[in-house]
Amino acid sequence: MVVSTSAQLFVKPLGYTPETTEGTTPTSSPYFSPVGAVTALNYKKDNSLIEIGQIGSEDVIDYVTGLTVREASVTFGLTGSSFLKRAVNAANYGTPTGTISQTFSLVYSIYLNAVENFVFLKGCRPKSCSINMEIGKVTECSMDMVCTSITKPATSSGLTTPTFASLASGDVWDWLDGGADPVSVNSVAQSCIKFSCTIERNTSMDYTLGNTAGFGSQPHARRIRGEFTTLWTADTEETLFDASTEHTIAVVLKSATSTLTLTGCEISMISRDHSADEGGATVTTYAYTAEAASLT
Repeated sequence: MVVSTSAQLFVKPLGYTPETTEGTTPTSSPYFSPVGAVTALNYKKDNSLIEIGQIGSEDVIDYVTGLTVREASVTFGLTGSSFLKRAVNAANYGTPTGTISQTFSLVYSIYLNAVENFVFLKGCRPKSCSINMEIGKVTECSMDMVCTSITKPATSSGLTTPTFASLASGDVWDWLDGGADPVSVNSVAQSCIKFSCTIERNTSMDYTLGNTAGFGSQPHARRIRGEFTTLWTADTEETLFDASTEHTIAVVLKSATSTLTLTGCEISMISRDHSADEGGATVTTYAYTAEAASLT
């Protein structure tokens, strides 16, 4: 058998579990739910070392440890909406379960030299997320997160009777799952060929004197923007643009299962190109901003 010195495939796929105490993974019988059909995962650990020099020498005399930064990002195809809701829906400090107000732990395992090793990302909160729908493609999401800590690979999970996530199976949501004309503006169906939405949560880590690790994180401002591209068959949206009229955009991610609703929307820009050698129909792209978002 050839023993590889580098990790190749996940043994246990990426899963998440809510935390009761921020930055602490529940150890007694935790249940890890699947994130989705993960196509990319990356994270970084940075001690932000600060060089200290002195007059009379060209070399540094010492280093000061700065703010420890632990961040991660994951790209995945949707197999459900529970994980995505944590980045989309409004914060709820009184009832945090299932919202950005509740932190979560991520875990996966890989083989290092033929031995299973576990990696935990703890105290996670979304920093931003994006949703992209396009004809002929899977509905793809990406999420950037801050973390209070990211562990070194370890041969033991340290958990008692955990239930780990299973690989995604069955239906991965794609451009057909929302049904015909899944995008609507003020309840009027749009002939969309592409839709995107980015939700910035502007989550930042708080620090205290004497501790390099973050004390905790909180979202500080939700900002929502995106674009949708339609076949140019009507000018209703241009009327909304001219009048600066607020409207509601609804996007069905999966029929009878999950809908993204954006309220207080305004169209901020209209882009339309005409080309003599264009093989397809004339399309119009609308950029929008929104005051609020909810995902069911």
